[in-house]
Amino acid sequence: MQIAPLFLPFLLLLSPSCVVAIGNKPEVGEEETEETYELHEEEASLEAEGSNTDLLTELQEELRTREDRRAVQEAEEAVEDARRELEHFMSYDKEEQIRSAKRDLLRTEQGIVETEQELQQLRVLYDDAEFAKETGELVIQRVEHRLGQQRESFQSDIRAFEILKEYELPSEERDLHRALRAAEMDLDDLRLQLQIQALENE
Repeated sequence: MQIAPLFLPFLLLLSPSCVVAIGNKPEVGEEETEETYELHEEEASLEAEGSNTDLLTELQEELRTREDRRAVQEAEEAVEDARRELEHFMSYDKEEQIRSAKRDLLRTEQGIVETEQELQQLRVLYDDAEFAKETGELVIQRVEHRLGQQRESFQSDIRAFEILKEYELPSEERDLHRALRAAEMDLDDLRLQLQIQALENE
């Protein structure tokens, strides 16, 4: 039986080599599926990395916010401490130091008065005691020496009191005012710096 030349092309399509070629097409599809899967994995990995990066950025921002808040709180507390210290000095400590110095002066002055009275009594006592004149002179000399020391101490206390009022207390008051102003300026500078950082991050 002879096959017409017209049907030869159709028979060639059904040849074993053609069947094998046609059967290999699913392998190409499998390769494409594997490549697609790998692409999806890579995309998911990139998305996960991006998510971690976003989380890290968020945590870093939260940490900076807490540090800034803590710094502002500490600066505010420094201002309040400086203000309380100044107020305590002005309302109590300054006047108490003056009162204490005055009490010391009064005690020293009273001691001088008492020693002067004692000396006067001794002079009267030993002036009439001829038998104890030498002893009286020694006693009187010791009291006179003590009286001289008390008077010197009193003059020194007076000078110290004047220095306290005129120099030490005003100097301490100025230092407290400066400390308060410095704390307030530090707080203002910190707030300004945070505002600048916020504008730069926008």
